[in-house]
Amino acid sequence: TGFSMDTGILPRYKRIVIDEAHHIEDVATSYFGLQISQRGLIRIIRRLYHQKSKKNEKGYWVSLIKKLQKTLPANVIDLIINRITTEYIPGVAALEDSIRNAFVFMNDFIRALPKITDQRETLWRIPADKESLSNWERLVKEPVYNLRHECKTYLKEVKLLIEELTEFANVHNAKLHNELTEITAAASKLERHIVNMEWILLSSQDESPDVRWIETGSHHRLTVHSAPVNVANEIYDSVICRFPTIIMTSATLTIEENFDFLEQRLGLGFMDKERLRKAVITSPFDYKQQVFMGIPTDISDPDSEQFAPVLAEYVAKALQLTSGGTFVLFTSFFLLEQCYNYIKRAKIRDRYIMKQGDEPRHALLERFRQDKRSVLFGTNSFWEGVDVKGNALQCVILTRLPFRVPTDPVIEARVEFIKQNGGNPFMDYIIPLAVVKFRQGFGRLIRTKTDHGAVFIMDKRVLTKSYGKRFLRSLPECDTVCDTAENVLQKLESFFA
Repeated sequence: TGFSMDTGILPRYKRIVIDEAHHIEDVATSYFGLQISQRGLIRIIRRLYHQKSKKNEKGYWVSLIKKLQKTLPANVIDLIINRITTEYIPGVAALEDSIRNAFVFMNDFIRALPKITDQRETLWRIPADKESLSNWERLVKEPVYNLRHECKTYLKEVKLLIEELTEFANVHNAKLHNELTEITAAASKLERHIVNMEWILLSSQDESPDVRWIETGSHHRLTVHSAPVNVANEIYDSVICRFPTIIMTSATLTIEENFDFLEQRLGLGFMDKERLRKAVITSPFDYKQQVFMGIPTDISDPDSEQFAPVLAEYVAKALQLTSGGTFVLFTSFFLLEQCYNYIKRAKIRDRYIMKQGDEPRHALLERFRQDKRSVLFGTNSFWEGVDVKGNALQCVILTRLPFRVPTDPVIEARVEFIKQNGGNPFMDYIIPLAVVKFRQGFGRLIRTKTDHGAVFIMDKRVLTKSYGKRFLRSLPECDTVCDTAENVLQKLESFFA
């Protein structure tokens, strides 16, 4: 942000270039939001003190004791060290216990909610009428208040000790500045996080329009979140107003070759019209010659029970007709697993089948590039940011239109906000988001002027729904066949002949 002009690591600057600018709204949402977890709080408090074993003690309190012992005689520092070891170090352990207890109670509250299942990951949006919920007072409000009180009491004592030691250091000419600064910084950060957690969980919706939610993950890990519903004003105030020149670039900034969606979401509409300049740069690729796009018309509806087996069978046939590497891109792990298991059982000859999660992302991609006949099943992170050139990638299969999960708290809150302001959230927000992701998925295939290959769109809603045209019109013109699955596969075979 513009703060870097005044402080920070970077030198002063007036102009910025933002690549992959279609991510700005998501990045700003994360940046201006809050995220508090048990692990994060404990990591902060263990900067003060952490004992791995009897002979392995670490932390700023330990560093301070060692510095005192090294620089001053025992008769001067014994009382101070005794206070640190009997009051302040045990206080860290007590606070850590309070943090764990508060999160255990919150986990109990979440698991007891009627709509929460035993699935590994859950996002629960905190409602405006949370006070009326059963057990909210006992399992959330009281533990959080207690944690806030204990933290406040401990940090007040830390502040008093720091003041005493600062004066003590001046009197005895002891150089304790670094140690005292580290303790102060850790204490301040801990207090800030606890205050933020209290604000997210306990403040009323009238105090802030931000959306707030609790996320539970594997091993009952719990994180408390908040995020602004609309970041256009923040982006405008923090970035656009502060720099004379801002260049935003991406292959997917437009929807049907206009910038309306981007301008609306990023606050560009607040700018003077003469300051805003827009350009769509023609692609150097000859998509009509380089890309075959097939859309089977007789495939099952993506929401039907028949979709997964029909999709898997089609993918298997496509793999038998192509020789280069293939990406099969999904919007859910559930559908990915179903298709992956079918393909593995089919034992397609000379094909190495991989799926997201088998290895780290970079390892999967490296293996994929090396084996020119490999097949990679991936979800969200493989739709973009992946660059595989040449025969290593000759086919991309888009299994479903990449709509965001409607129950995601941020998406849900933004849909409500658009409705309240008289808009059509599906057409004005949900569809444009999906189109951007769709274009990113399509863009995995052609990376150079010599690449060629096939893209399959397995979601027939691009043909049967009125909004489907928006997806197709956002793609470059290429050799497209909309026909039965059998005929599409025949044309595919001819394309690679």
